[in-house]
Amino acid sequence: MLGSVPLHNSQLPHPSNLSFKPDWLSAGTSLIGGYTWMCRTLTLTAVLASLLCTACASDTSVVTPFPLGKEGARVTAEVQVKERLIYAATLRYTYKEDDATERVQQWKLAGGSTRSTSGKWIEPCAELELRVKIRQLDPPADQPLAEKTVKRPCLSSWGANSLNSELFAVKLAPGRYEFSVESLAPAPAFTGARTSLYVGRAYRGK
Repeated sequence: MLGSVPLHNSQLPHPSNLSFKPDWLSAGTSLIGGYTWMCRTLTLTAVLASLLCTACASDTSVVTPFPLGKEGARVTAEVQVKERLIYAATLRYTYKEDDATERVQQWKLAGGSTRSTSGKWIEPCAELELRVKIRQLDPPADQPLAEKTVKRPCLSSWGANSLNSELFAVKLAPGRYEFSVESLAPAPAFTGARTSLYVGRAYRGK
């Protein structure tokens, strides 16, 4: 034919190189991909926020310095209980994690187990007498909800930088409560020691 140019097979494009996708489809695919990414990001954010709120709601605790040494020393701590659980008042002895000397001193004050001259292990416990009171603030109550006198509290647990002596544990309904601890006897050996009152959920083994 006039004006036509014959094409050889080598000049024809391969079918795999042909594109039949219109421009609007490419734009739509990009929008769908962006929407999917946004949905995944929002979902992950919501999940993390939910986990954070759950952790905050289930971990109601407070730590208040409690300098001992003199008779009549007293400390109070308020907690907001959000679900019915067992809460405990705990005397905490703190020390620097890498300070072995201070840990030994705190262990001795807390009356941790030690080997006697006869070779037997004994636990003298702390030379303290403490009175613990729990009072409901919301709704308010005239009388203490619970009260206990603790003589020679013993260690109940310890960690990398603290020793713990649980003084009193009680199951509490949702509400606001005040925990108070008072020293009923002189304890000169505790003067200057780093002690505090910890109030929080009491974990019990199954």
